[in-house]
Amino acid sequence: MNNILVCLLGGTIGSHIDGKNIKLGSSLNDKFWAKAGAGFNIRKISPLVYSSEDATIQNYKDAFKAIIEEVEKDRPDGVLILHGTDTMSYSASALSFMLENLDKPVVFTGS
Repeated sequence: MNNILVCLLGGTIGSHIDGKNIKLGSSLNDKFWAKAGAGFNIRKISPLVYSSEDATIQNYKDAFKAIIEEVEKDRPDGVLILHGTDTMSYSASALSFMLENLDKPVVFTGS
């Protein structure tokens, strides 16, 4: 079975409606992931939820450190990162250097 690490970092793709407010943090439940990940063993982490347009260098460091630690610990077959589109290119660029020796696919996606 393929093991996929899904990392929820925020942005619209990682937000939900709560009454009349939009809040960061995924409301996607296990039923969604069971359908979306049919045939895959999905492990979800949300090490740091931040608004991508307000991201700081420390946010990136903390999020990347958590992703790298999880990859080293569980050695998934692939990584899916849900990220805000405002700064996705910066994050993807930086993380590509940090994970260059992973030899596994890493996919960034936004809404």
